[in-house]
Amino acid sequence: MKYHLKWPTELQALERKFLLEIEDLEKEFIYKKHAPTFYRIIEKKIAFLKDVLNTIEADPTITLDDLAAIVDHKLETEERALKNAKNVFETDKIFDSVRILGWIKFMIIEKNGCVRSRDDDNDN
Repeated sequence: MKYHLKWPTELQALERKFLLEIEDLEKEFIYKKHAPTFYRIIEKKIAFLKDVLNTIEADPTITLDDLAAIVDHKLETEERALKNAKNVFETDKIFDSVRILGWIKFMIIEKNGCVRSRDDDNDN
């Protein structure tokens, strides 16, 4: 299923959403006391979100399809690494990355009606 922009500002809306998420995570990181594992997850999520934002900044004409494909490639790479993990500590760190990348991909292709499938065009 292919996805496409519903309106020209979707990429900007996604950028704003990710920037707000980073801001919230940084506040969580600074102002609250958490376990080291949780801090590691926050740092990874911020890093992955910044990677996506850097990709958008490098190519402002990128489509949501292409952006989702880039995240999906990273996700598949992490999933392969998960299969080759040697111990539970390594597995835990990689699984965190898989979960975060899955969430980011979901935000790109489905969250809040930012995109629709071409099948939706046929409903009208």
